[in-house]
Amino acid sequence: MSSMPGPLTEYLDAVTAPFPADTAARLRAELGGHALAAAEALADQGHPDPLGAALADLGWVREVRRALERQHYTQAEDETLLACRFWRRAEPSSPVSLGLGVATLLGAPLALLWLERPVAWGVYGALCALILTVAVLERWLPRRFPARSARVLRALVRLGFVPAVLIGFQALSLSGQDTLWAVLLGTGVGFWLTARREWQTLWPLRRKALAGAR
Repeated sequence: MSSMPGPLTEYLDAVTAPFPADTAARLRAELGGHALAAAEALADQGHPDPLGAALADLGWVREVRRALERQHYTQAEDETLLACRFWRRAEPSSPVSLGLGVATLLGAPLALLWLERPVAWGVYGALCALILTVAVLERWLPRRFPARSARVLRALVRLGFVPAVLIGFQALSLSGQDTLWAVLLGTGVGFWLTARREWQTLWPLRRKALAGAR
């Protein structure tokens, strides 16, 4: 029983139909191999319908597909993610961009002191903690989660990180000025208006990504 019999092929086609080609091929190999091994064992025991019993052991198509959809991204989800610019750009930060970020962060209070402006050290400390946390997450996520899920989570982290850093630097540079809160509110609203579609795409997938879907 080294080749895929017709009933098994039909079963695998139905079960893997919602998934992109790479995922479908992997699932077909895994499920098909399991079914063939079980059918061979049943045939050796003299079972009258070894393949039928092996397929029944795998489960109903609808139930198996539903379980797989919790563990893997579907073709529709893949297409939605590909249309999301934050997901497309969610590559790990390069050493150059990290270096520029560190230089900017270290230089901000020096620039303010040189301009004889007050430095909100509490805001500066919060900015440092935020950037350090994001840098650690950028390195940790790919080691802990499969590629698709790591990319979803990295994009979500950046969706929260970008406005937080913009607001933080503005709070740092405008500390003590009357226009501070108006600028902060404008930045937050402006970013939300430009990135709301990305939030609507990525946020519903957070639990699937945290569960390690592939």
